[in-house]
Amino acid sequence: MQIVQLEIEDSNMEIVLNILKNLKDNLISKYEIKKEDKNIDFSQYNVTSFASIKDPLEYQKSIREEWN
Repeated sequence: MQIVQLEIEDSNMEIVLNILKNLKDNLISKYEIKKEDKNIDFSQYNVTSFASIKDPLEYQKSIREEWN
């Protein structure tokens, strides 16, 4: 028995799954799907979107007051 490991873009996953599902049971004994965990290093970005918010809790309260 052989094992094949594939790395597939999310956009193509449905096509590959359909192929696997349509293969006869005696051709494939099992298949397993694992989603790759992509960790992004944000240290290279200078995010200043919320720099003007002095007190995050007060900011949240003010937003919620607008909803009422």
